[in-house]
Amino acid sequence: MSKIMEPEGTLVPWLGLLMAHPGLTVGTSVEHHSLYRYQLANTRAVFMGQIQSETAYHQPNPDASLSFAPNAEPLGPQFSSSCNNATGQCSGWGLRILDSQDIGVYGAGLYSFFSNHNNLCSFPNQEDCQKGILSIEGGQTRHL
Repeated sequence: MSKIMEPEGTLVPWLGLLMAHPGLTVGTSVEHHSLYRYQLANTRAVFMGQIQSETAYHQPNPDASLSFAPNAEPLGPQFSSSCNNATGQCSGWGLRILDSQDIGVYGAGLYSFFSNHNNLCSFPNQEDCQKGILSIEGGQTRHL
């Protein structure tokens, strides 16, 4: 599912990769989705090796909490308490682990190089592009 954002007319992918069953992902890349790039939800026995994600260039404007209706996606992030940059606007999660157990992650590149189509936040002595890119909510036995 995607949505057109103005004024740039950017086509914005909504959801990334959702894993809700035991599994393995190695050498994958999920980029530029608005709510999350990787999400593990109510699962167990997952191994992720050499994963890579990059935040949507347009974020945090519009911010992830406003991009789509609340609860539009089952298990979707509730950003009201977790907006994760200096301005209080929300960017989507690179990796979100929700109520899962026995999760192993070996080699994760969760990147955020842009803020509102601008890469100045990537340069030294500048404000961070995104304060938080990993969220672990509930569950147990994680190896990151």
